[in-house]
Amino acid sequence: MSAEENKELGRRFIENGYQEVMRGNLDAVHEYFADNYHDHTSLHPEQSGMGGVKELIADAGQASPDLRLEVMDIAANEDVVFVHWQATGRHEEQHQVNKHVRDIQPTGEVGTASGISLYRIEGASSSKAEIITTCSSSHSRAAWATGRAAALKSGFDS
Repeated sequence: MSAEENKELGRRFIENGYQEVMRGNLDAVHEYFADNYHDHTSLHPEQSGMGGVKELIADAGQASPDLRLEVMDIAANEDVVFVHWQATGRHEEQHQVNKHVRDIQPTGEVGTASGISLYRIEGASSSKAEIITTCSSSHSRAAWATGRAAALKSGFDS
């Protein structure tokens, strides 16, 4: 697949797939992620595969039922997609899975977080392409600018 097609897969997951899984359709994960998917983040170290993705997204959905994700910027270099996303939602329930936030009591307030996710895409056509690995990190706006500059310097195309 081309870098443009890979970017579209990453965008579709963030803007549509994440929401669908969060609302209870856990099987929607299989439309975006390969069976051999591996998450390289520390969000759910006990389950780095498909089960972990399902649990983390469902956990976000129960903690912030109105959570919305938006792609702020996206770039790709062949099979690697770089996505800067922003999430906004009201923190209504306590997280149960994500180890970084499960001890934070619900505030009832609307909050915003942003982060960077790197997806490696595998597949020869858009109907067969799947995300096989992820590395994500939440960043401040200043760190985002630094990360974006580094990605462009490394050959990512916007």
